[in-house]
Amino acid sequence: MKAGSKFKRLPRQAFCHFCGKQRPGLLICQRCEMVHYCSREHQIADHPCHSTNCRLVAKCIKEVSEEAERLRDLVWDMDPYGKFFTIPETRNYMRAQMSLGRVMGSFNTPYAVNAQLELLLKLCRLAREDNGLVLRTVIPGLMLRLGKDQECYDFLKWWGTTPIHSPCFTNIYLPYLDLKDSYAYEDYRWIFSGSSFELSMVVALLLIKIRLFLDLQLLQRTFSRSGTNGSPSQAKDNQQALDSSIVETATQETCQQMPAIQKAAENGSVDARPRNESASPQPRDPQMNAQKHGSMVSGNDTTGTTKIFERDKTNGTKSQSLKPLSADVARIIPCLRSNIIINHLQQIQNFDHTLQIAQLEIDMSELYTIINQINARFWGDLLDPSKAQIANTYCMDPSGMAESFSVVNVSQKSWYETPGAIELVGMLSKSTG
Repeated sequence: MKAGSKFKRLPRQAFCHFCGKQRPGLLICQRCEMVHYCSREHQIADHPCHSTNCRLVAKCIKEVSEEAERLRDLVWDMDPYGKFFTIPETRNYMRAQMSLGRVMGSFNTPYAVNAQLELLLKLCRLAREDNGLVLRTVIPGLMLRLGKDQECYDFLKWWGTTPIHSPCFTNIYLPYLDLKDSYAYEDYRWIFSGSSFELSMVVALLLIKIRLFLDLQLLQRTFSRSGTNGSPSQAKDNQQALDSSIVETATQETCQQMPAIQKAAENGSVDARPRNESASPQPRDPQMNAQKHGSMVSGNDTTGTTKIFERDKTNGTKSQSLKPLSADVARIIPCLRSNIIINHLQQIQNFDHTLQIAQLEIDMSELYTIINQINARFWGDLLDPSKAQIANTYCMDPSGMAESFSVVNVSQKSWYETPGAIELVGMLSKSTG
């Protein structure tokens, strides 16, 4: 697969594994429970293609059940919950679960991807330190494939800000992976120190930034020309412009030149730290942040730049009552990539996002360079992942081919399923090269 190859987005709803149609009342394969069909006839027709992976799932489920039964028969000196894999007796069970997760990954269906994600999150809670299976390298890509950008950002921030020797890894009564609705536009340098720049996590963070950038660009272009004031003919022209903008994005023609990236590259202002360098995060100027996001805060309220994104702490609901989505807003939702934007679309649709877009350009350029410094092979392997797909690289080789192939294998689908992301990588390569 070369750069520019296009995957279809992972559907958000179940579809027939044979004909691809989405409709209510689909039949699920009773053996693996990973795929759906319109009818028994379609299931029979798909059997030659589906049977191998279906048998593998059934085999893995049987092995997991056998290992779970063996664990139930053991007498424990202490509660193993949260310490799995560090206890030798639990390792076969964890490996069996991981084998099941890898087989689930061979099904390109939303049900299978979600099942794989839920399984790995469960294993994370069984083995909080995540030393043996490095599940934290796999989970972000699955979240992004499912459109769970906010959940992915919370996951990345938790791992980036939790000290290595935090007691939450050994004490199951302490909060674990408990961040919710973090502010995704914040300075990423507060999240990752020099020692926590893991390749897979920075790759996922960059993709989140790219999705935000492309979605805000779309909102900026669409709603800046969607007004209906003036004569009927002007209103008609505005509506046609809106339709054209939406169609433009749907056909993935969204990448534009990015002057901030080019300027940063020319001035050598990209802050890219070596992997082992201890970082001293430099916060962005609070006044500058307030000015940057001020357009997103209603009225004259300047007490916090993220007010509209915060949830009411008393009842867990949105702090502002939202009006029903307009027809124009509802029509643009299928073209958006990030649920961070979609979840707050009603509040932000008519604001000027120029400053946010400019800062995202800088963030993307910096993160692209940091990834290149962590592993110089990665971008080339992502743009041509054919070798990574056939390589067995479970064991990590920091800064080498094995690490690059491993991260490509767990992240490439989320990148290729994001319209405009691969094209944007090519532009970043030119502007930072």
